[in-house]
Amino acid sequence: MTDLSNLTVELRDDQLVLATGRLERRFAWNGGHLISTRLALPDGPCWEYPADRPDLMIPGVVGLLGGGRLEVVDQSATAAFAAHRRAVVTCSVGELEIRRVFRLYPDCPAIACDIYLRGRADGPWRSGEPRPYSIPSVACVGTAPGEACSHLGWPLFAAPVTDRIATGTRHLKVEIAAFADVTDVRNNLVSATRVLPYRAPSPHQGNVLLAVDSLSDEGCFMLREAPCSDMQLAWPGCDFIVARGDLVSVGLGLDPEDLDSDGWTRTYGVVVGLTAHGELGLLQALRAYQRAIRVVDPGRDHLVMANTWGDRSRDERVSETFSLGEIKAGREFGISHLQLDDGWQTGRSGMSVEGGSLEGIWNRGDW
Repeated sequence: MTDLSNLTVELRDDQLVLATGRLERRFAWNGGHLISTRLALPDGPCWEYPADRPDLMIPGVVGLLGGGRLEVVDQSATAAFAAHRRAVVTCSVGELEIRRVFRLYPDCPAIACDIYLRGRADGPWRSGEPRPYSIPSVACVGTAPGEACSHLGWPLFAAPVTDRIATGTRHLKVEIAAFADVTDVRNNLVSATRVLPYRAPSPHQGNVLLAVDSLSDEGCFMLREAPCSDMQLAWPGCDFIVARGDLVSVGLGLDPEDLDSDGWTRTYGVVVGLTAHGELGLLQALRAYQRAIRVVDPGRDHLVMANTWGDRSRDERVSETFSLGEIKAGREFGISHLQLDDGWQTGRSGMSVEGGSLEGIWNRGDW
């Protein structure tokens, strides 16, 4: 059984403290609408926040703040996911209820946060395009947009802010990695952008952001637990905003009309981690989190699958000789499981040697 005794969730003197033994996050309670004040490692780097605004901000969501409460839940392991402690923070802003579920894993250098919404809110939550100078300051991104930038004719960019890391005056080197899918039309599945933050905030697409201080080798990461950028729901046009003094994650994955007044709707979550050992330390911390959240079964999980067959190939080639050749090639690549399939559609496709058509194969009754 996993020992959760070294995990800390403590609310005292209007301060919420979360600690895993390897990472600590502190917040001003603010009635449950949390404001980060500190991100630190034990006997290591300590990144202080100015505590000037809540971590989660949604454009147009204003009103009386209330209902702040904290619940601590120890979650048992399942067949797939590891045991952990949850700090469930709930509050309401106007008619919208916000629930942030922090997941703490023993001796993990990262803390995850799942976000849930319930109730009603006025929209829109997204406006403008994330282009240069449409973001005059990071602080205004999650607030209702103001007047247009008169000298450019562009509306100010607004989008839901899901989390942030205050970097102070550190001289950061930032890298944002973006992943892609749909391999039917793409062959480049990973791309990276490197940024030196300066005065103008810059928007970026990506799934994970790594930032390293050039002088101290301290670093942090933000992982968005969300689909690839162009596959997200209610995507605001970027995933991160990089500025001098701030790293921000944007995009919830839903719009106001998607809200349920009775049930909680889960949005895209964020994971935050810290290291004292540069880029290598960040990659190790990210990997440590990925390992911490799952129960690993070697017979089930240690596999690399390839599917090299598609409906654009001739079905006459699916033979014993072809299949054995594919298995041999897969072994050379280190693939453990090979999938060969021909045809998920009704009837035969136009690539069949016996003739056929794609007409009607996408009817709803067929899938």
